[in-house]
Amino acid sequence: MYRQDHFFRKYTSSEDKLLEMRPSDYIRRHFWATFQDDIVGPMTYPYFGEDNYMWASDFPHGDSTWPNSRKVIEQNFEGVPKAVTQKIVHSNVVKLYKMDVPLSQAEVSSDL
Repeated sequence: MYRQDHFFRKYTSSEDKLLEMRPSDYIRRHFWATFQDDIVGPMTYPYFGEDNYMWASDFPHGDSTWPNSRKVIEQNFEGVPKAVTQKIVHSNVVKLYKMDVPLSQAEVSSDL
């Protein structure tokens, strides 16, 4: 996304713009991405965005983080604000798949 925006800024003038927004804006609007058991994944939310980015456990595959998913989340998301972590590990998938999975404030603060 960075390189696309770089190219967009560098090689288009206001007269020849074919896009109204930066390429990264279209990606954030139309794409969802996931990552799993990855310390770099959570750190990239400022670039990709926090609203369409999701953590995955890869359950039930052999490479899954289960049954240690909560510990993996805690380790991988160290330094990421709790509100952002909540979106990436829970709220975004609920939004994308239109699931009815409420999460109480107590669960947010104690589990994540």
